Amino acid sequence: MFFHASPIGGIQQLEPRVSNHNIPLIYFSKKRENTLVYLSNAIEKYCKDTGFDYQGTWQKWGSYGFDEDGIQRLEEYYPNALEETYKGVSGYIYQADSIIDSGFEVQIPDAATSSEPVAVSGVEYENASNHPEYRYFLDNKMSEYLQ
Repeated sequence: MFFHASPIGGIQQLEPRVSNHNIPLIYFSKKRENTLVYLSNAIEKYCKDTGFDYQGTWQKWGSYGFDEDGIQRLEEYYPNALEETYKGVSGYIYQADSIIDSGFEVQIPDAATSSEPVAVSGVEYENASNHPEYRYFLDNKMSEYLQ
């Protein structure tokens, strides 16, 4: 199973797009939890939130890295980086049963890429209001970060 995160709903087929590597690819992770950081791009969000008008392709950047065991970790690369990048962000986790691997090595643990369109086999979008126990946890432990 392969996972891909997007702020856009309703996708039936994932299409390659040009990103930081300057070639059309779709990026996946074999670990669902690793895709969540890709729901927000710090550069794009900051520019849009502050009114910077830009029509080009956004460079990708996020506040995360991986430890020596390949475990993803969130990092505060600058003060309030996590809050500024992810506050108010929601999105979808798309699933694909299989992909045609592009052979492009991204040097990200558990990552894979495809240069071919990929059919979506499942999607998740969870709203905390549908889970009262989760909402209770968020309201009591993270209320200062919630809108």
